[in-house]
Amino acid sequence: MLTPPTPSGPRGSPCDGPLSRPAPPQRMPPHRPSHRTSRLPRVSTLLWSLALIACDSSGVRSATVADAGSGSNAGSGVNVAAPLNTVETIIADMRELNDLPLAGVSNSPGWARGPGHVVMGNDPRGSRTPAAWRPRDPRLKSDAWWNALLPWLVVFDGVGHTATHTRVQVRHMRTYVLSRRTGQWLRIGADATIDGELYPKTLTGAPMSSADLRQEPDGSTSIGVPGGDRVFHGWSGARQQIDPADVMAVHVTLQARLMVNRLDDRDQAKLLIQVGADYYPDRNTSTSAFAPETYNPGVGLSRAKRVSNAWQAFNFTTIDVAVQDPGGATISVAALRALPPPLQ
Repeated sequence: MLTPPTPSGPRGSPCDGPLSRPAPPQRMPPHRPSHRTSRLPRVSTLLWSLALIACDSSGVRSATVADAGSGSNAGSGVNVAAPLNTVETIIADMRELNDLPLAGVSNSPGWARGPGHVVMGNDPRGSRTPAAWRPRDPRLKSDAWWNALLPWLVVFDGVGHTATHTRVQVRHMRTYVLSRRTGQWLRIGADATIDGELYPKTLTGAPMSSADLRQEPDGSTSIGVPGGDRVFHGWSGARQQIDPADVMAVHVTLQARLMVNRLDDRDQAKLLIQVGADYYPDRNTSTSAFAPETYNPGVGLSRAKRVSNAWQAFNFTTIDVAVQDPGGATISVAALRALPPPLQ
């Protein structure tokens, strides 16, 4: 996908020796501990102890998880509201086809039909990019690590979309990396407003133009969808430094719904969101460095899911039920169920 304008300590994994890599990303500030929550880290450690890590012949790690069962809060006296997102929603967002045909988009690229695709996946190196992606700089196709990550979203109009007032409201775009070293999901970056531009529907090349973005009183962002030959392509925050050797899985999530703007024509809206992420060699690498290619091959992307009147979660995750393009560096559905990312 396209890009917005513009290390220390040993690391290791069960598959290789210590590596000198960039510092790991910061976690979210922890909740204040209590008698009931202080045991959670031990539960996570128990699940991780059941994970069986295997290496393929190329040295890429993949995770399989033994049957760990599931925990329960039954009888604990804790009343916790159910999260909007679920593990089954995460899986479906990578396994199912797009909800609607995308207006003005050829069906030839796989992402235009779905399901989700895993491209570089859990192996942030240029050697994991598709064979057809051929930048002039040979270092970009080598085994050198790519050290930065940026989440993104695209808002498409579907075939038959006729609403002229409806906006798309987006909140809580968050990125997590599952650590090989600890077996815990690490939050990458902090909450940030959605920014972006209008791109050609091929999502490659130029020119770009300004998007219709509005910050809402609750801190969310609403997006005016242009239609025609343009889509909104956005991102949250800046590129974040990662420890590439420690990436066992990547998960990007956000929440969205249709929003009334002056007149309520949401019944005429056929709008879809696709979520994904891009790796970069470093935080300052420009897309021009990929020449003659005009796009970033990416970590991968979700299916395009229709936006409804109610808040719902949209997810990209590097799991094996998606199309592998070239992929291969994923975790299994069993691993995801045993070690789910934070649900919101």
